[in-house]
Amino acid sequence: MNQIFHAAVAFGANLSDRVKPEEIEVALEYFQHGEGGVAIELLIGYIVEADATISEAELSEALRLAEAVNVKVGSKTLAYIKKNMSRTY
Repeated sequence: MNQIFHAAVAFGANLSDRVKPEEIEVALEYFQHGEGGVAIELLIGYIVEADATISEAELSEALRLAEAVNVKVGSKTLAYIKKNMSRTY
């Protein structure tokens, strides 16, 4: 889980210009308490709530992290994120 936590911290840091840093911090606190699934669900939810544009690489990393903690990203959430996706972010 430690490796996943560090990857989630890096992922969150990359989002800090599009998602409120305090929201990222809240999500990462769940990781520190052994709740990686909740943390990833929150991070993905914050991306959607912020209507944030993310890159294909960031989406791949979000999905990799979700899989690592056994979280399934819903098809509607995924479609919403993809419509805002940027190839250059």
